[in-house]
Amino acid sequence: TDDNGIPPHCIAIIADGGDSQTIADAIFRKKGPGTGTFGNTTQNVFDRYDVAHTVRFSRSVRKDIFVKVTIVPLAGYETGIGERIRETVAGFINELAIGESLMLTRLYLPASLNGSPELATYKLVSVETSVNGQSFGQTDIAVQYNERAACDPVDVELIVRS
Repeated sequence: TDDNGIPPHCIAIIADGGDSQTIADAIFRKKGPGTGTFGNTTQNVFDRYDVAHTVRFSRSVRKDIFVKVTIVPLAGYETGIGERIRETVAGFINELAIGESLMLTRLYLPASLNGSPELATYKLVSVETSVNGQSFGQTDIAVQYNERAACDPVDVELIVRS
């Protein structure tokens, strides 16, 4: 058994969405003979001889991430730009792969609206992260092999300093 609790000679598929039977059928067709499956969702799949085989997999677990972005507005800044910052930061986090940890420094590009002319309308002061919405810090957030980082735009707090 490895550090994630996966037994030897087994594969652990983490699925995000989709029909359970369709997922189990695809796993059964693609896995090698003698390879076990590991997970908390169980489906029976029938082979060409109508023999039932149990296929296991797991669903990703949502890991909510909260962000504080502090900016200083410059000439041309409008409140709609703040909304774009929230949406872009949340969108970046939601695009991370299952099991991919969030590196704080990678949030600076979406928080800067990188490549957008709106970047010139504010100065990015800091970006902070949290997993509970209470304790924020300038730190990376570890995501386990079966977790999916998730952030809603409302969970990105924009602090506008003068």
